[in-house]
Amino acid sequence: MQEARHLENSMSAPSTDGVEKPQCFNPETVALQDIRRYQMSTELFIWKMSFQRFVHEIAQEYKADLCFQATTVAAMQDAAEGHIMGRGATTLRVYRKLGKENACLGQDRTAKS
Repeated sequence: MQEARHLENSMSAPSTDGVEKPQCFNPETVALQDIRRYQMSTELFIWKMSFQRFVHEIAQEYKADLCFQATTVAAMQDAAEGHIMGRGATTLRVYRKLGKENACLGQDRTAKS
């Protein structure tokens, strides 16, 4: 009788009190989802004033009294962010290919050190 209760208790799953465990995604999948979301969005990731100050700082090295129209700075910012997002996606694709060819590449590097 006591063995039956012990067996029954060990076979039942632990109660979670109605709270479901969140699903864990592969970090690679999360990164791809983030890249897709950022590439589809139209919001800017670099603040406008920070980017404008950066552009003016670089321009001062070439000529002291340069002025830029707002549309020019906006176009440069859009191009810069597009380039950054493209580079991020390309880098992720390269690492994904490396991971498929040699799944334990990171482990091998740490083991040899």
